[in-house]
Amino acid sequence: MCIRDRYQRRVHGKQMCLGGVVQQAACCAGKACCEGFWELFGACLGVNSRQQARLSHVLLLIVSLVATIVVLRWLPGILQPLSLFINCPDTSGGGLLCLGVSSIYRISIALVTVFLFTLLCSMGKDKAAKIVNEACWGCKIVTLLFVFFGLFFVDNSYLESYVSISRVVSFVFILFFIIMLIDLCYTWGEVWIRRYDEGQSEYKWYLILSTLAIYGTCGYFIYKSFYWFTGENCGANLWIILGTILQIILVAGISVSGFAANGSLLTSAGISIVITFFNIAALGSDDRKTCNSFWAKESNEVMLVEIGVATALIIASMLYITLATDQNSSQNVRIAQELSIKVEDDDEYEDEEYQDESGEKKKRRRKKEKTREEQEALLKKAEEDELTEYKGTTFIMFHLIMLLSAFYVSMLLTNWGSSSIRFFTTSYYVPNATAYWIKFASGSITSLLYIWTMFAPILFPDRQFQ
Repeated sequence: MCIRDRYQRRVHGKQMCLGGVVQQAACCAGKACCEGFWELFGACLGVNSRQQARLSHVLLLIVSLVATIVVLRWLPGILQPLSLFINCPDTSGGGLLCLGVSSIYRISIALVTVFLFTLLCSMGKDKAAKIVNEACWGCKIVTLLFVFFGLFFVDNSYLESYVSISRVVSFVFILFFIIMLIDLCYTWGEVWIRRYDEGQSEYKWYLILSTLAIYGTCGYFIYKSFYWFTGENCGANLWIILGTILQIILVAGISVSGFAANGSLLTSAGISIVITFFNIAALGSDDRKTCNSFWAKESNEVMLVEIGVATALIIASMLYITLATDQNSSQNVRIAQELSIKVEDDDEYEDEEYQDESGEKKKRRRKKEKTREEQEALLKKAEEDELTEYKGTTFIMFHLIMLLSAFYVSMLLTNWGSSSIRFFTTSYYVPNATAYWIKFASGSITSLLYIWTMFAPILFPDRQFQ
């Protein structure tokens, strides 16, 4: 950072050539906009540079997701009158076909490219990993756009193989996603309960009202599901709705029964809303018109609701794993900066035009040199602290999850690859059996994993599950 560079220069003296000043000014000017925004954002949230780097990657994913929805939803209609003058390359189908479903897979591949590159660099666990994670954003954005637009000249038939790969990889992401949500719900319940135990009585009402609101929301949507998704020959849907009720009762009962030492009703409520979301999303993917009231409606409107909820859950889980890091290095940098200010004051004091006794001068000079040595040691320690997290697996796991999420974007926006990429259509979120069973399985896995986390400490008391 420019600030740290300034303090490091003070260690070696105040004399700088004009070229160095110009170079540093260009450095600060080039980074001012980006660093200024993230320093302000980081100050508001109390996050360090590594956390800001993670937030940047999450933001890149979200912006790409929103941009893709805008392209699919509104851009074709805007460009339709200009179709005689604006056309996609013939390799991507010509006309406006490249703005259809195939654009979802193109942006997904572009995100996969960026996150895969960052993941591979993070595996180096060195200073290069730090640079790629916290900087190089110009290269990342250019790479994203280059791959996205470059794929317009790739035949759509090659994208069909990517659809099959994305289905498998996206289901792996769902497993990670469920684990993150369960951990997030546990943390939410534990933090609020702890604050209530510490004497913050208002959290009693937060716990009660939040739990009632969540269970009330689950009850409302389950009640409406009997009207939306049941009918003649819809026995599977009825069993899914009844199974959802049973799962909610089961996880709530276990959490308050006393068998689970780490269970809480608020945590179970959070898990219940996740189970309800997955199961209702599964019912909304039923491809039988008599069993799905939303089939006859504009499927893209239903898609926006489901994508909105799924995106909110993804953001919550990503922010949770992003903000869970230490801030030791920022403390070391702060101390080093204070020492540097002290050294500068001593320099200014020595430059004053007066004659002092030589003994006092030497004593003050030795004190200043000692302070500079301490500053150098602290700056070195700060740099080592910043690299400590990169030498572990924290960033590798984070970028692995981001890589999986890039694949999942294509499945989220196409309802697990429901629409064909061989012709232009605005109905890119079509109910289908694949999405139906994957979403149902996701809800069941959520309840089973949560129940396992409550019983695992009892079954294996010698193991650490925190």
